[in-house]
Amino acid sequence: MDNPLRAIIVVNSPDVPEGDMEERLLDNIQSFEDMNTFFDNFDETIAIPNEGHIKYEVGSDGLVVIVVDNLELRDKALKFMDDYSSKDTEDQEVKSNKKSKQ
Repeated sequence: MDNPLRAIIVVNSPDVPEGDMEERLLDNIQSFEDMNTFFDNFDETIAIPNEGHIKYEVGSDGLVVIVVDNLELRDKALKFMDDYSSKDTEDQEVKSNKKSKQ
């Protein structure tokens, strides 16, 4: 991928008439394999259980637009992305430490 994954979450709901938008940079997702793994987990954890309340589109430039219909789902999706990024960072540190000990 030319650019790391960037996600914009938009709340489209009458309960949030002014709209709401949050952005996350997922710098740790640098390849199509990483992106596939991320979306497999995202679908299983967030998208499929909330089918009908969430839509997303992935652009070829690494921009993901996620539209949800309530703030609770927005918060779940943001937490998933934050946790995924920190988990992946921790995994990279463990791999790096193992290599340096050899």
